[in-house]
Amino acid sequence: MNLLDILSEIKRSMKEPIANGHWSDPALIRRVNIGQKKIVRITSCMEASWEASTVIEQRSYSKPLLCLRVLRAYYEYAGKRLYPVTTDDLDIYASTGKISTPWTDTIGTPTNYYETMRNVWLYPIPDSIATFGIEGILRPDDLAVDADIPFNNEPYMVDYHDLLVSFVLWRCLLEDGNESFIVHQKDFIDGLGSIMRDMKHKPDTMGTMDLVRPVRGSNKGPLPL
Repeated sequence: MNLLDILSEIKRSMKEPIANGHWSDPALIRRVNIGQKKIVRITSCMEASWEASTVIEQRSYSKPLLCLRVLRAYYEYAGKRLYPVTTDDLDIYASTGKISTPWTDTIGTPTNYYETMRNVWLYPIPDSIATFGIEGILRPDDLAVDADIPFNNEPYMVDYHDLLVSFVLWRCLLEDGNESFIVHQKDFIDGLGSIMRDMKHKPDTMGTMDLVRPVRGSNKGPLPL
């Protein structure tokens, strides 16, 4: 389905005229794009990788604009993965003597990372110039013209284009006070489950994540003493 197909199906389901209906095309398209990002963010169905060079004694690095969330990170110098951690975890480790305090001043070869809205932070602070890479959820391109295809035209997502119809119907009917929104809400949620089950059979996506990503705050992620 392209954007024109999606809008046509939405209007048909809501018994809206092709033009000059209750819901304008810009309003529907805006909700289509919200739904696309929500699907990608929840299911991790689109991934990409990026690289950057570290700067000696610089802790934070800008997160790529197209990265919705970091899934995995690597540090070339040590040839090791970087494990996810939170600032709360680091505070606890420092207070119990597991790592040096204050941990914010620790310099060395990074072994962990934590993420904020705009940055990726390395722990310890890098003591050398090296390449580190991240793999994350890719922000999908917004749909704008009739011929645009959802999810960056990824072939494996073709079967899930109709979820965008379900999402927009759910949101529009809910806003109109129409209780039938529940049907489309269920269709959308069920579709998310189908995507996540399918992702478990694809390399380097959700199924792999469950195997290689340590539980936050567990002892599986190395922290230097």
